[in-house]
Amino acid sequence: MIYKKILCFGASPEDNIKLDEIEFLSTDFVIAIDGGISKLHASGRKPNIFFGDCDSCTYDENLWLKKQTFNVNIYPKKKEKSDFELASDYILENWKNPLPINLYGMMRGRTDHFLFNIKIALKMALKGFEVNFISEKERLIVSNGPSSIILNASEKKLVSLFSLTDKVDGIITENLEYPLVNETLLKESTRGLSNVAKAEYVKITHKNGVLVILLIGGTDENIY
Repeated sequence: MIYKKILCFGASPEDNIKLDEIEFLSTDFVIAIDGGISKLHASGRKPNIFFGDCDSCTYDENLWLKKQTFNVNIYPKKKEKSDFELASDYILENWKNPLPINLYGMMRGRTDHFLFNIKIALKMALKGFEVNFISEKERLIVSNGPSSIILNASEKKLVSLFSLTDKVDGIITENLEYPLVNETLLKESTRGLSNVAKAEYVKITHKNGVLVILLIGGTDENIY
């Protein structure tokens, strides 16, 4: 099987993404991260692989996991890596040709987890993966240059840009109220904060560095 996209499901307590809003394709590789198995199990879907210590799983889910034929990796609760970092290690080891990664249930509810998730996304972006955190009301993209991204933003949605590396060079934006034209964003700068979409589609191009794009206002599948 040649996979085209990786889907990861976490257990954010405040993320109300509905699985029936997500298009599952035969070319998707699906990863359940600990309690992220809950919605998959409830909908009758099985992942390709599971990573976790089951501290976010119910007793019944824990029993169910141990009976499955898909790849189940259960770790002790006391460990040096988070469940997502363990999953990211697996991805980096098994895909030398980077794929887009969509992460659901991994943005809202636990700020500490999310901050570390961003650090892991940076590590993956530096290896060429485009990482997309998707929640009910926000979408956050971590992308390494050179790259061009088109957002289905809808007019008046907020778009913020910031750098995860020391700087991001060669940023060009289209259809934002405050355009950037072949410019640089520094890691410590707030210049990219709270821009506004002027049209349904926004295009953002950058050359060097890891850029974060945060779209506020909806969960449309907005990268083409």
